[in-house]
This record gives sequence, structure tokens and C-alpha cells, in this order.
Amino acid sequence: MTNPCSPGGLTALNGASLTSQPAQAPVSFPLPTQLAGLQVTVNGIPAPLLFASSSQVRFQCPLLPPGTALNITLQGPDGFTAGPVVSVMQAADPELFTLGATTQGVILVGATNELAVLVSQAVASRPARAGESLTIYASGLGDFSGNVPVGTAAPLDLPIRLQNR
Repeated sequence: MTNPCSPGGLTALNGASLTSQPAQAPVSFPLPTQLAGLQVTVNGIPAPLLFASSSQVRFQCPLLPPGTALNITLQGPDGFTAGPVVSVMQAADPELFTLGATTQGVILVGATNELAVLVSQAVASRPARAGESLTIYASGLGDFSGNVPVGTAAPLDLPIRLQNR
């Protein structure tokens, strides 16, 4: 796994020749539990998938208490099974979303579509100014208040409050 699981966080399983199908990503919510013929189960329950290719499967971890033992299994076409990967649910494992293959975090200025970075020719961007609000896209921040089931989109009209501040 690329990162440990934290409640509702994202992680990936990496390998080779996981599927012969083309890479796939979901096009709507709720997230599917099967892509490119691959399925990840965590403690026997199918996990929502964000991406699947011959070398990586990116999935959302379940909402389980920190310290919970995890058995993560990858199932593929024609009865292929890998794992289980044995792990433990972490309280948090923060990770910034990044822009493409760069290390630039996805941070938007206020209610704009502009990235908070030095000016870039590739995307709408500008440096943030003092007093502006920023939206930082991240995963693995830990327990939160609210009822957002795994695999569904977070509501855009109300903030999700973290419990591990």
C-alpha cells in the first residue's frame, strides 16, 4: 500500500499486470466497487474505487475506528486474488492532492478556480493574498463529524468538521 488507511482516506495498491483492461476511473458518484475488472475488499467488504490500471488500484478506506485490524485483498479477472495485505487503521494519515505529476498541492483561492501558486502558464493561478480564504484538497485527515458515507461526494453546501484538530 502507498499509504496506511485512515477513516475515509485514500490509498493505493501497486503491482504489475493487475489487469489487462485499459485504465479506468469512475465518471459519477457513488464510486463503484469494481473498475477494470478489479475489486478491493477491506475485511471482506468491497471498497469504493477511484482508479484502476495494470499497475495500481486507488481506493477509499472504510470508516472504521483507529486500531481496527485490516485485511485488504485485491481480486481480479479470472479468479486472480492477491493478498491479504494486513494493516491497522490509523487515526490520520494526511496527504495533499497534487496537480498532475508535480508536487504542487491543489489549493484554490477562495471561491475561484485559480490555484494558489506562483503564476503558471498551464493553469489559472496566482499567489494567495493576505486575508483570502483557501480551499486545500487533502485526504487522510481522520475522523470527521457528519454523515458522509464512503464512496459518495461530500456536500458542497456545508463544511465537514474534523474531530482530530
